Amino acid sequence: MGKVKTLSSVILKYKSLTFKYGVCDCCLFTKDVVEAIHGVKINHPIHRGIRQDFKNIFKEFQAKNTKQFIENILLQNDFKEVEDKTILHGDVVVVKNGRRFISSVCINDRLTSVNENGICILPNLYLEKVYRYMGVNHG
Repeated sequence: MGKVKTLSSVILKYKSLTFKYGVCDCCLFTKDVVEAIHGVKINHPIHRGIRQDFKNIFKEFQAKNTKQFIENILLQNDFKEVEDKTILHGDVVVVKNGRRFISSVCINDRLTSVNENGICILPNLYLEKVYRYMGVNHG
């Protein structure tokens, strides 16, 4: 059994990393934070950050774009869309920044993710969809 992640250990880990797809990206950050907050294991494909990996993963998850990829992973891991878009600690929020979709997670009351500048706080005005964990360990 793997080491239990704490929220503070996840934040410290990502503060020490440089953004790179497959190592330190918005999806992996969100996955690690969600695992720490909810005490669950999220099934997420491993990729090396190269174009062919993304094409294969998108095909595997029947996704045409990043937004569909994020949503499909969430739905397969016992998350449910929050229709009224209220955001609670531990919720995953898909945000749109220009033409890019980004995976973020609500830590306390902040939409938090990673980008080329490190850990970042995103304004709620970019909010596209909110997903809440509804799995067996949901409290």
